[in-house]
Amino acid sequence: MKIFRFILIVIGVFIFLLFAIPFFLPNRAYSEREIVINKPVDSVYNYLLDFNNFRDWNPWTEMEKELVLTITNNSMEVGSKIEWESDTLGSGYMERIEIEQNKLIKSKVVFIKPWKSEANDIMNFEKVNDRSTKVKWGMQMELEYPFGRYFNFFYDEMVGKDHEKGLTKIKECLEK
Repeated sequence: MKIFRFILIVIGVFIFLLFAIPFFLPNRAYSEREIVINKPVDSVYNYLLDFNNFRDWNPWTEMEKELVLTITNNSMEVGSKIEWESDTLGSGYMERIEIEQNKLIKSKVVFIKPWKSEANDIMNFEKVNDRSTKVKWGMQMELEYPFGRYFNFFYDEMVGKDHEKGLTKIKECLEK
């Protein structure tokens, strides 16, 4: 009987901690990487604002050979949208929600399949000199309590690697 009670206490403490720890964890995850590209800020900004270039630099598009991308309203303004559908990446869309000429491209990224979630994709541009631009690419996601907050422990490493890869591809595409 004592062993049974001990097991119940251990299980109770475990469940308590499972829900108590996330209370103290951040409710938002953020990952950001940066690179300097040897091109003027307007060239880099316009290249990344144009969804027609998305497949060339985006690190996730090479994961799926049969990826279907649909651009709706590529006006290069707020409201421009690209949708994707594939077996590996699932489905979702990215929509421009805030832009500031040669400074900022902020997009809402909505994942529909295989699971639903949302994030903000943020690209900041800084003129280094007349021939170089610093690009900071980040992704921010709200995390639900309790279990979503555990995602914070590996979010930066997981997303950051892809941002590094994408920034390197952007640099290669623009500097060739």
